[in-house]
Amino acid sequence: EFVNVDLSYANLENSILLNTKFVNVDLSYANLEKSQCGKAVFLNSDLSFANLKYLKCDDANFNNSTFHNADLTGGNLQSGDFLHTEMQNAILENSFLYKSDFSFANLTLANLKSTHLQSVNFTKTDLTLAEFDNAKFSLKELGDAIFDNCVGFVKCTKE
Repeated sequence: EFVNVDLSYANLENSILLNTKFVNVDLSYANLEKSQCGKAVFLNSDLSFANLKYLKCDDANFNNSTFHNADLTGGNLQSGDFLHTEMQNAILENSFLYKSDFSFANLTLANLKSTHLQSVNFTKTDLTLAEFDNAKFSLKELGDAIFDNCVGFVKCTKE
């Protein structure tokens, strides 16, 4: 368990963080590329500018965490809780988001190009100016999601 720890710029590439708990942890600019974090908890943690490419996280909890400009390209985020997260300018391109909950999250200007959004909950999620080119949708819930000026919906397909 990590509480109130500064792990900014840490190199955790290829780490196995199963069932690990991070509370109020600074992981900004950290490298977690190709890491696994099944059932991990990241509460109120800062992952801004983090390299999270090809991150594999099943049943992880990221509630109230920050991902400003984080790169989650190619991630596999199944059954993740992203409630009240701040993900402005986050890159989720080519990611697989299965049964993840982004309720009340801010994904303004997020890159969701070619992302698979299967059974994802976007209730009251701010997706203003998000990019969806070639995204594939099979959404669980869109309830009151904000899609102002989103880009690329004409190229999306419904699964």
